[in-house]
Amino acid sequence: MYNSSVDFVVKSIQKSPLVNLNGLIYQEYQDFLDDFLLNKIVNEYKMFEFDKLENQGYKPRAKLSYQSKLSKELNIFFSNVKIKNSLEKIYNTELKFSSCDVWQDGQAYFLHPHTDDRRIKLALQIYLGENVAEGTKFFSQFVSNIAEVEVWKEDYSKYEVKEINYKKNCGYSLLNNQQSWHGVAPNNIDNRLSLYVRYS
Repeated sequence: MYNSSVDFVVKSIQKSPLVNLNGLIYQEYQDFLDDFLLNKIVNEYKMFEFDKLENQGYKPRAKLSYQSKLSKELNIFFSNVKIKNSLEKIYNTELKFSSCDVWQDGQAYFLHPHTDDRRIKLALQIYLGENVAEGTKFFSQFVSNIAEVEVWKEDYSKYEVKEINYKKNCGYSLLNNQQSWHGVAPNNIDNRLSLYVRYS
């Protein structure tokens, strides 16, 4: 049932150019999922419970419970060797599937510029909502105390080099390294929905 969806995702990865901005290495995607899988996620996620996200329990972000049928299906889907191999070829690195989340962000959710947990080698995020929300901003460099800050600072903008716009079925993959600074400005909506896949 999912074979054509897997092939569609593989083609989405293969046709998207790899960008290297002084060590910030990513792909940007348009129409990443086929209609079958996209509609399945959007139509079914509300049927299941959401849990607080690890290390972000104090923020208005929740993830689809790993015990839900939809979450289990998505984790199987993105562990498919064809998808992993296509990302490995593009990024010229070995990858191991780690996990797949469906995230639901509440109003005023933000993340200051950061690099990901060292357990993550490559992250892939696909936006699922049709509403207007903040996308993910990439930064060329960042000099800061890495500790979480209380507010989104206006002076972050001087480091911004790219924004992946929040648009349904669009998104990016990002190689996690010392240059992979990224963040999310505060949102003014109550349902910023996205798919987030981790590879180690």
